[in-house]
Amino acid sequence: MSTSRRTILKGGVAAAALAGAPSIVRAQARPAAGKTVRAVLHGDLRSFDPIWTTANVTAYHGAMIYDTLFGIDAQQNPKPQMVDKWQLSEDKKTYTFQLRDGLKFSDGTPVTSADVVASVRRWAVRDGAGQHLMQRVTDLSAKDDKTFELKLKQPYGLTLDVFAKTSTPLCWIMRKKEAETDPNQQIAEFIGSGPFTFNQAETKPGNRYVYDKNPNYVPRNEPPSGIAGGKVVKLDRVIFENIGDEQTAMAALQSGEIDFYEVPPIDLLPQLESDPNIKLQVLSELGNVGWLRVNYLHPPFNNVKARQAMLYLINQEDFMKATFGNPKYYKTCGSLFTCGSPMENDANTDWFKGKQNLAKAKQLFAESGYDGRPVYVMQATNIAFMNNSAQLVAQLLRQIGVNVRLEASDWGSVVTRRA
Repeated sequence: MSTSRRTILKGGVAAAALAGAPSIVRAQARPAAGKTVRAVLHGDLRSFDPIWTTANVTAYHGAMIYDTLFGIDAQQNPKPQMVDKWQLSEDKKTYTFQLRDGLKFSDGTPVTSADVVASVRRWAVRDGAGQHLMQRVTDLSAKDDKTFELKLKQPYGLTLDVFAKTSTPLCWIMRKKEAETDPNQQIAEFIGSGPFTFNQAETKPGNRYVYDKNPNYVPRNEPPSGIAGGKVVKLDRVIFENIGDEQTAMAALQSGEIDFYEVPPIDLLPQLESDPNIKLQVLSELGNVGWLRVNYLHPPFNNVKARQAMLYLINQEDFMKATFGNPKYYKTCGSLFTCGSPMENDANTDWFKGKQNLAKAKQLFAESGYDGRPVYVMQATNIAFMNNSAQLVAQLLRQIGVNVRLEASDWGSVVTRRA
């Protein structure tokens, strides 16, 4: 599991600026340069629907445009965000939520409970936690414009955590119009109630994505904490610049052409550390969790033996060394739940504590009935740790006789093909 390293330029750039919100269509007067932040993120923004995809870059776009009912604070507790107050019945099976005053979409229309209900229902079709919650729901309905109710078959202690979670897709609240779109189809309009609006007129897909301060946004009164609390917008504009080449992005940061570089290559960090105009900062202390995900719908991984073989094939430490090198920037962890969080545990991780066993992996692949058909490994060439990991996976599979084909493309194309 990897801890990603991020860099920002000194001088008025708040981390919260990139966890804001967007969604406008009309062109606006260009803000002064001092009120604009230009950021290079880990990949290109190919999808604008943060419910349809789990891509992190689309979640960033979602955080610019939309807002959530609850947010996780710095102590990892769920706190009201769009919700003003809520109460739970004595039998712990009925939640009643009331939206806070002044919530408006960027088109000027008020946010209502009908928008919330439609948004939650669409999100819950695509999201694992949402599906888990809805299995226990008997009714979700709007009581009036600002009040909605959630009724459960049985008490469910994770209800607020599910609404507040930061894993993708988050429970973004959209207009009822967009929220009634088939969850398996992408929405066509991007109107939210978050801190920013999406300026489609100045956005150039594949090049840059422009977000302007939302004049209709009303932040909460309390101080910000984590992604909860008051999101006070101090910028007029944020631009996501798409620079696929790492060296070009580095040069842009050092020359002042951009202000923020999300995931610089680990081996180039010493170069950044030596620059007095650059500030290095770990914005996510819990880091990123790397996954090797097999497509279990199709051979060979539709057979459980082939999936079990991967547990003997992969050695996490080897991947961390090959991908990050410096143990300062990674740690190994077998927990299914977030490492470093209160939910980390080692239940059912005997496979992780064992050693790599290529002979066992080869045996299990044979028992799965593997017939030599190609296994395609998606390789994101513009993100260093993904590029390295894909090549290592391919090498290990070839060692046990699997016919591997590396499918090289940028991360945006990987996300699109995966979906």
